[in-house]
Amino acid sequence: MSVDNPPSLEEFLAAPPKVVARVAPKTAVYAPGGTRRAATLAGVAIDDGYIEWVRPQLIESLAVFFRVGVQHLIVPSIGPRNLLEGGTYGQRVVQWIADLLAGSAMVAEYQKRGWQARMLAPASLPSLCETAARLQQQTQHSGAPTVWWYLVADNADPWSEVLALAQQSGAQTQAAAILALYGTDIPPADLYVGFGKPALGTTMVPPLLTGESLHGYWTQRPGFDLSEQLLRAILYDYAYSRRTWEADHSARYAQAHRYATLWQTENVLGVGTKRDGYWYPRFFPLPALPDDALAGA
Repeated sequence: MSVDNPPSLEEFLAAPPKVVARVAPKTAVYAPGGTRRAATLAGVAIDDGYIEWVRPQLIESLAVFFRVGVQHLIVPSIGPRNLLEGGTYGQRVVQWIADLLAGSAMVAEYQKRGWQARMLAPASLPSLCETAARLQQQTQHSGAPTVWWYLVADNADPWSEVLALAQQSGAQTQAAAILALYGTDIPPADLYVGFGKPALGTTMVPPLLTGESLHGYWTQRPGFDLSEQLLRAILYDYAYSRRTWEADHSARYAQAHRYATLWQTENVLGVGTKRDGYWYPRFFPLPALPDDALAGA
């Protein structure tokens, strides 16, 4: 299977993992959301039992990415808005994050599966900085798949870190800056799998780790509910459908008129509707196309 000779979607969904790994990115960002929503739908209370309920789903979601060949998986885990919440969640969120991502049960899973885990914690959360140091020591596996838990307490934190790094390290390239900031060579990410509203920002992707293009996909299933089949469907689009660049575009432009109705539209990706505080995207149908154009679209 290659970009120049792509398989059908059905062939790709059924292919062995090592075949899918040939087109999977080395680094991806996985930004799920709605875990409390998923728990509520499952009848699980948002208390200490919530962490035990969500952990197996989290582990399986990580495993799905690593099975298809991703080597570095960045997972945004806490942001400034989480720390501003009230109630039980706001009071317990830092401890819950520490337990979920670096508690004894999770460390045992890392060790059993041969994964490395790194926590990018801001200095303003010293308890999590201590947790990060312990987690790194407990999950040292050379060359292993690595999950990077990304935590931001203030929107200014990532920029402060980068500016301080620039002064201290003298790094002159992106690669050198990545090595200085993260302690290892991480290929910049070019795949982003999020949830809900299409949005990006410094709390979602760590500094310096964006590739030439960051291809974004936003599922609408809350919580850690990403099956391997769904991820493979995303990877198929990422690896084959989106690879439209050609050195010579002339043949493509000669056919553009056949697809005119695709672009004669007021539809906008990212526009949705709000119901009781929840946003949901507005879908739109494929416009009418000539039969031969539809077959080749």
